[in-house]
Amino acid sequence: MQKLCLVLVMLLCALGMQASTLDTLNYLGYPYGLHDGSYYVGNAKGSLASDPDDQFEMWCIDSLHRMENHYQVYVMTLVEATTNGYMGFSLADYQTMAVLGNGFTNYNPNDSQVQHAIWSLGDNRSLTPIEQAILTQAQASIGNFDYSDIRAFIPVQPGIGQAMMEGETSLVPEPTTLVLSGAGLLLVLGGARRRPNNRN
Repeated sequence: MQKLCLVLVMLLCALGMQASTLDTLNYLGYPYGLHDGSYYVGNAKGSLASDPDDQFEMWCIDSLHRMENHYQVYVMTLVEATTNGYMGFSLADYQTMAVLGNGFTNYNPNDSQVQHAIWSLGDNRSLTPIEQAILTQAQASIGNFDYSDIRAFIPVQPGIGQAMMEGETSLVPEPTTLVLSGAGLLLVLGGARRRPNNRN
């Protein structure tokens, strides 16, 4: 696995992908380098060194028990991350992580059970019945969202930091909703055109 990651990193370098420095802020109130078994669960805040004022919330998408306060990452869209095959995640896997990280299930994304469901996509860990239900619910709903605002931060050097993700998934309107909205707009416009001119 480590050799595969190194090959992928070399391939990314060959393709000319630029690395960025990801700066992470204190994770759930714990200082850098310390953890109590749950410090990396849920959302964290971070920024890219190139734009330190743009702070964003992010969540981890792999199961490394290690987090650096500064490390080099490749910034990718979900499609780019899928194409580069990081950790073997499929596009559906990344979309499932985005749904869970944004709290679109019936569970709080800061719940360790949600994070365990995310990690299971990478390490095939066994899940409790509740964690399996969380994962199944997220997987069943991935077609309901738009992921164009999501970014994945992939560590340049495997094992040095968490692979993180940030951004908002937004609900995609159902076709029925679009049709009804369009019909309503047409009725409004039609009514405005037919309104008689009362000016004499």
